[in-house]
Amino acid sequence: MIFTASINLRLEQLLCVSDAQKSRSSDDRPRRDYHMIQKILFINPPSVAESDFRIDFAMNDRYWSYPPYSAATLVATVKRHGYDAHILDLNHWMLKTAKTFGSIGMTFNYQKNLEWRLRMELIKYQPDLVGVSVMFSMQHGVALDIVRYCKNKGYRTIIGGVHASNDSERVLIDAGDSLDYLGLYESELSLP
Repeated sequence: MIFTASINLRLEQLLCVSDAQKSRSSDDRPRRDYHMIQKILFINPPSVAESDFRIDFAMNDRYWSYPPYSAATLVATVKRHGYDAHILDLNHWMLKTAKTFGSIGMTFNYQKNLEWRLRMELIKYQPDLVGVSVMFSMQHGVALDIVRYCKNKGYRTIIGGVHASNDSERVLIDAGDSLDYLGLYESELSLP
């Protein structure tokens, strides 16, 4: 079920889940009651896809690593409405980890490190919903990789941000069945 700009996405609407979704489970996640959303994990994806990532740029601080402002705004908003929310800043973590690996002469494997960190956070936090905030078009591919990974592990997914709002058709087509919800424009107004 995909919500578009004409329909406000509200957490209360997420409470109706099919029997197929209720029975979904994975090794990493115990079965949970899918009737309520209580915990939301917001993810800030890496700014650079694996195909464009250069360890020498990371070592010399040549990639940007701004605080995940939009995710922070959403966390503050949903917390005011009684939900538990958390941010995973994969952009900062990946750049810091790549720099650390490079400084001690270790080989940095982009995909393995991304999946490891994401898996650890999902196991630790056990969210009911995973949201990915995509600010820039260059994050499109890696953001969809994150959505697919989370969906394959049995989590409900939502994607939003400037890129998702400006190129929603492409996001929907490329995400396919991995995406449950699409947040358009100012999600802090429609999400809670």
